[in-house]
Amino acid sequence: MNKGQRTNFDFLAEGYSFWAWVMGPRGYPEALKALPESTHFALDAGCGSGVLSLQLADHVDYMVGVDRSFLMIKLAKSHQDNLKKKNVDFIVADLEKLPFKDKCYDFVVSNTVLHVTQLEVTLPGLRRLLKPRGRMVLCDIVSIHPRLDAYPVWRIFRILRNIPRYAFSHGFYTMWRILRFLMSPEWIQYICKDKKKKLTPEAFKEIYTRFLPGCRIESPPKKSWRMVVFWEAPFSENHKTTLPSTLNNEGNVSKQTLR
Repeated sequence: MNKGQRTNFDFLAEGYSFWAWVMGPRGYPEALKALPESTHFALDAGCGSGVLSLQLADHVDYMVGVDRSFLMIKLAKSHQDNLKKKNVDFIVADLEKLPFKDKCYDFVVSNTVLHVTQLEVTLPGLRRLLKPRGRMVLCDIVSIHPRLDAYPVWRIFRILRNIPRYAFSHGFYTMWRILRFLMSPEWIQYICKDKKKKLTPEAFKEIYTRFLPGCRIESPPKKSWRMVVFWEAPFSENHKTTLPSTLNNEGNVSKQTLR
């Protein structure tokens, strides 16, 4: 994600965060499905305002959320304070230059973020963080109609189509706040540019299987625009079972885990 994209998303952070918290933690069922029975350290790559991280924190010993947006991390920490969850740490980091040592996580999850990164850099980077037999669940969006997805009118039509669902499920005030964000010129412009970066389902499968050999790829029913990748790190005899703790005495990510 370049500097211009980062600045734009900081500007959109509050509206996006409200929408994300109303809609709930996407990718949560898939993450729980693949979560190792005993998960000490888990990473949410591209955590946004912490919706998924703070939900998964109930099932792991310690959760780390990273995002490139300073405002998203600020919002995530605010939600963490409100929920009084101590076993979570949110840090600003570039997904293409993650500041962690190799093999320090039992579980890595990411939701609808990786398509804005260079996958040939991001996927190997995430893969190296997993301990042997650690697991990874990567959810992202694909483009079924690449040309249509780049047009603002098509995007607006899809938003308006969801008005009854928003009103019925969340009430008129919440619907109004969501629509005010989704229909804003800034979001429409961002999402249309974003659509151009999304892969077709075929291209998605090709690049993920190339960098995560043996992975399983699923498309949830009635959500052909969404793909979920499950991968388990191979076992290595040379791997030491006792790793330096990723926490310091204050409960934050320690320098031992950072490069």
